[in-house]
Amino acid sequence: MIFLNLFIITSEVSDGNADTFYEYIISSDRVFSIYFIFEAVISIIACLNSWKRFNNFWTYFDGLVIVVNILFLCNLPNFSAIRLWSIFKYLPRIKWLRGINTIFRALKKSIPVIRDIIIFVIFMFIFAGVLGVHMYGGKLKYRCVNEYGIMLDEEQICSTTLSSGYQCPDGYTCLKTKDNPFYNTIGFDNILTSCLTIFQIITMEGWSDILFMTSDSSSYFGVIFYLVIIILGNWFILQLIVAVISNNLMDEIDEEEGDDSEDNNDNVKEIEYKNDKENEVAIVVKENNNNNKKKRA
Repeated sequence: MIFLNLFIITSEVSDGNADTFYEYIISSDRVFSIYFIFEAVISIIACLNSWKRFNNFWTYFDGLVIVVNILFLCNLPNFSAIRLWSIFKYLPRIKWLRGINTIFRALKKSIPVIRDIIIFVIFMFIFAGVLGVHMYGGKLKYRCVNEYGIMLDEEQICSTTLSSGYQCPDGYTCLKTKDNPFYNTIGFDNILTSCLTIFQIITMEGWSDILFMTSDSSSYFGVIFYLVIIILGNWFILQLIVAVISNNLMDEIDEEEGDDSEDNNDNVKEIEYKNDKENEVAIVVKENNNNNKKKRA
């Protein structure tokens, strides 16, 4: 049912002439919603006898599926596609996909360490955001403006300090304008916009443009600020998360191989034990036969 629902959802079209097909999608989605509500209710009822079985991620997820599907049936915003995540509950049961269960266990084992890493990242964002506000707060709004109020270049940041940054040519004065670069999306005017800009720097998407703009507003010494953010945020933290998950994944694989080897050893011991018993029985039978022959003789 999940794969069928996935196929139906991926078949949706946005063409305005496909009204009939869209109505078919909506009606089929309602059928799937009723089915998944029924399935989730049955799953929750089955877990009520045991708190250990009830207190797990998939039980809470089933409860979320019920709420989302009821909202959809009440003609509220449709988030019913979230139920497709239930596929991860059944994938480990497929024989040739059992390795996914190992990955899930490794991710679950990594959560405590990743949680500590996330806390460190939050503090790093706050510290870097406050530092960015103090260093570049409001400076990205300065442009070269002539006496008629016409800017030399809307994207060119200028510096009010004569000893550093970009200096306006003759006939232009470095004045503060209304907006920051890139439609007022980049800046260090407050902690929120500063953290958003730092996030873009960490992703290394257009970070060099931000570096050049801040350098034009003050000096090139701010490159140290960017290097620290990129080294900590993009290289160190990312590699740390990958290392944690990789180590836990290798531990899970080693444990599975150890369990398999123990099972094999148990099977070998059982076979050896059976062979020993069979040999003992054969010896006893042979001795009895010899004794019988002697008595007859």
